Amino acid sequence: MHTPIEPIVSEALWEECNRVLMTQKSGKGMPGPRPEHLFGGKVRCTCGRKMYARKQTGKYMCDGCGMKIPAADLEAIYHSELKGFLFSDAELTAYLDNAETQILEKEALIAARTDERAKAQRDMDRLYELYFAGEIPKQGFGDKYRPLEERQKQIDGEVLAQWTTQCALPS
Repeated sequence: MHTPIEPIVSEALWEECNRVLMTQKSGKGMPGPRPEHLFGGKVRCTCGRKMYARKQTGKYMCDGCGMKIPAADLEAIYHSELKGFLFSDAELTAYLDNAETQILEKEALIAARTDERAKAQRDMDRLYELYFAGEIPKQGFGDKYRPLEERQKQIDGEVLAQWTTQCALPS
């Protein structure tokens, strides 16, 4: 027989406490505090352990070997590397000039291949007219027509490859 009484703790708080206890029991601990410094938990010591910045000293410290690195020094190195990563105006101009040169070269190659394809098409048309007029036997027509048709397919593949690489940025 149970006697109903007023609860000491609210049901929501009770459930929250039970969730925390179950999480600790399963080995999945609660997340720790968020790092205050840029590389908190990301920097590794030469011994392989993670380094954390201490609030009191302002230095990243390895709990394993005791190595210390001032947070300001590490962050200054990061910022200088980041500046070097970004492109300068001269680098962008050189890149764009190189891209323009490559585009012009590819356009010239595509124009040459297009002219070559048109010539092959004219030769194929002449052969067809001769065959249709009865001037070339069936065997002779096939022997002359097939290589032109193959060359035309090859040119189409080359032109397609040039167009697709032209659309990509040059390296």
